[in-house]
Amino acid sequence: MKNFTLLLISGLLYSGLSYAQTDQIYTRPNEKTAKAPEKKISQFMKPVNKTTRNNDNSIWRPKTEVCFVCDPEDESDEITWYEDNIIQYTYDKYGNVTVFEQESVEAEEGEKRSRTFIKYNDNQKVIERIEQHETDGILVNHQKTEFDYDNIVTDFVTRRATYNWDEVKNEWVKNYEHKKLITRDSNNNITQILVKLLNYDGESYIDRERTDIIYDEVTGKAKTWINSTNDYGDGMQEGIKYDNIVWENTNGQIIETNEQFVTGNNRIKEAKVFKGGKEVGTYKTVFTGKEDFECTINVTQTNSDSEEEYVSNVHTYKILNENGDQREELIYKVDANGDGVFTNDEIVEQQYLIWKYDDKGNQIISAGFFPMEEEEPVATFTASPVTPDPGWEQTDGEMTEYTYNEYGEIVSRVVYMWFYEPGASQYLPMEKYVSSEFLDVSTGVKTTQSENGKLTYAVSKDGEMEFCMEGMNSYAICNINGSVIVNTKTENDTETVSIADLPAGLYILKIIGTKGTENVKFMKR
Repeated sequence: MKNFTLLLISGLLYSGLSYAQTDQIYTRPNEKTAKAPEKKISQFMKPVNKTTRNNDNSIWRPKTEVCFVCDPEDESDEITWYEDNIIQYTYDKYGNVTVFEQESVEAEEGEKRSRTFIKYNDNQKVIERIEQHETDGILVNHQKTEFDYDNIVTDFVTRRATYNWDEVKNEWVKNYEHKKLITRDSNNNITQILVKLLNYDGESYIDRERTDIIYDEVTGKAKTWINSTNDYGDGMQEGIKYDNIVWENTNGQIIETNEQFVTGNNRIKEAKVFKGGKEVGTYKTVFTGKEDFECTINVTQTNSDSEEEYVSNVHTYKILNENGDQREELIYKVDANGDGVFTNDEIVEQQYLIWKYDDKGNQIISAGFFPMEEEEPVATFTASPVTPDPGWEQTDGEMTEYTYNEYGEIVSRVVYMWFYEPGASQYLPMEKYVSSEFLDVSTGVKTTQSENGKLTYAVSKDGEMEFCMEGMNSYAICNINGSVIVNTKTENDTETVSIADLPAGLYILKIIGTKGTENVKFMKR
């Protein structure tokens, strides 16, 4: 699911079912907490932009990116772009950004540059980010961010800490830390997630939020999910509870908060909803297809006048086509006449969003829509590629135009923002990014074929040799004198062996199979 914003959280706020989600950073910190320069290159990090200029293992990335800005209110026929900043990138062998340096054109001399260093773990998740800013012509430390991850759900952030640089002490000083302590049972199912925040004294921690999960002894699946918060330092108070849960699918690694129970590995079909220990309503989701759903939460709540009212939140998500375009909608109703039935006349608020993607998987349109007010002109002009539903108007959005080179890499993109003005709303240009100096940042693995093309093999810098031939029965590696080093039978068409311990020199790979015998020479460096 691409750029999923989960409108349901809005509905939960309306219905009184909201609860604290302290600095929620449960996935992909390089996206959730990215600074502006890093966000600008997010499109280049997509696997879809990996190209094969010379071999299948190449990873091409832009070394340089120039950002231009314009005056969106300029009414001249052609857009005038002004150079704003220049970014230089360094990558690891997987194509992850490890260093980016930005130079601002407009900033004062001696304060133009900034630099960010990024480290990754073995799962290619960000574990450290250090930012430096230029002062009096020298790049000095500014801020550091650290991330830890769960060892089972490897993209789940269990700790985030930020530090500021103390120039007097010449060291990093922690100013924020957020921990999620996970408890699992003997089956490795998550039974509790405790959120702890660093206190004002910079040493002690406060228990800020806790999720408890109770499992059914017969089915082994979670039957109860409880979220409690410590909002005012008075201790944990039970907030939302889902009981008698019926799952569409679950794996016991329940890291989701209630607005995520419609996606991913743990999706709820039905549940009873409790708040503060009192049953208040029902949760029901109908799933269609792989990702489409309609989630309905009907609950009784206390309104601002201290009166109880029956409300309904309907959250719908749908994939529109093979290109991955999406529509997401929220409808919030209040049972005004108290008959227990929700009608369209009882809609208090509704909205929907549209996302559109190009054939390379890059987002080209995001657009939000609300019903038109009665006093607004019926023929509201919307200079947008997305046509609103009758009676609706676009109120916000973003559009990106991409230019690709012959290898499918993005060489430029223009970003437009939606400017809302009843009767004259439109997308206006804001920024333009131009990329150049594409580099192959991969491990340098080169795929080679035998003369007749039957055998394909590759030797990595790490000493791994992979070879492939249809119908392979056995393989052998010999030195140039014919002495056999490896001789193994196999039933696989593809095998990988380590040659890291072999002395440098020339070797022979011999493969016997149903298609015949192949011999190739390769160099161990």
